[in-house]
Amino acid sequence: MALFLPGFTLPTEKARAVLPSEYTRSDVVFNASRSALLIAALTSGEFDKLSAAMDDRVHQPYRRALVPGMAEIQKAAAGCGAYNVFLSGAGSALIAVTESPGFIDKVNPCLKSLEGGWSVGWVQPDHTGAVVEIC
Repeated sequence: MALFLPGFTLPTEKARAVLPSEYTRSDVVFNASRSALLIAALTSGEFDKLSAAMDDRVHQPYRRALVPGMAEIQKAAAGCGAYNVFLSGAGSALIAVTESPGFIDKVNPCLKSLEGGWSVGWVQPDHTGAVVEIC
């Protein structure tokens, strides 16, 4: 996975404030169906399905305007081999799911033309989860 970090922050309160107080049934059903597809794609190793599985109608469309460069990064990353690019939590960081070894080198030129001071680097998922250490 690649992590895109901007040179700005997005306060959680501001990110939450743009979300609607109610959603349409079709948007909620859309997201629920994508959750099922996401689990299926991850467990089967069919990562090509991640593009559709990670589509969202509940928070990303509303927050996109608060993250300058998000749409451009999503488009460029898809062209460079990312299955999907999504907001990390409420934002402002973005995560790209990709197996493309040259992804960073390919996508970096796009960042130079964007406002917001974006940078990108590799990150590894934590497969362990929370750990309690007793000292």
